[in-house]
Amino acid sequence: MQASDPCSESLALAAATAYDLAFDRVPLTRDKKIIKEAIAKHELVFGSFIPEDDPPAAKSGPGANPGSGHTLPGFQKTSAEKLADLGTTTIAENAAARAQCRGRIVVIGGKWSSVLGRGELVDRYETPAGPMTGMYVHANYIEALLDDRYQREVPMWAAIGFDVLIGGALYLSFHKANTRRGKLLVLGVFLVPLAASYVVFANLNLYLDFILPLTACFVHLVVEFARDYWRLKSAAVA
Repeated sequence: MQASDPCSESLALAAATAYDLAFDRVPLTRDKKIIKEAIAKHELVFGSFIPEDDPPAAKSGPGANPGSGHTLPGFQKTSAEKLADLGTTTIAENAAARAQCRGRIVVIGGKWSSVLGRGELVDRYETPAGPMTGMYVHANYIEALLDDRYQREVPMWAAIGFDVLIGGALYLSFHKANTRRGKLLVLGVFLVPLAASYVVFANLNLYLDFILPLTACFVHLVVEFARDYWRLKSAAVA
């Protein structure tokens, strides 16, 4: 990009902003405190995910989308063929499809397979809600922004300090765990991050990612405990 600042709006933020402007929503999504600070610091925000959940066999019943042939557990879906009115749809079907889009953000895309409707799906990504097509990933970010379902990440220095503190407490409690109560203390220390992440999430609207480094510490301690146990058991048998 020619601008000195290479940062630009994402598709999700641009779509949310256009929606805000079209319906005179105040404040604009991009002007909300968390989003504005994240943009200024070139940071990411973390949104919650709605599962894709698109059973292809469901064609009727509660929650069915008229004209789409799919259920609607998360996102409303409509047929591009019916929207385009290619002559293969009735006037009523075309009008119903367009009515579903009125006043909404429409994300155009599809679920493509590698070989003419067969084989593995392409454009798939791993998400907290499971594998998801790219179209639904975009839709999730747009939905999260408009519904204020997003959090900033805890600052790096605070996250590292927290990991070091809890990791140190794990090793210290482990080496003093000579009784059953001491071993339960080790487990209790490991559960502290779970409680801390919930408190930070619920009260400060921040996302705390601690799982990988502390899980590695915990696994290491489990291996050490198992090795000491088998060593003592072998010595007792001998």
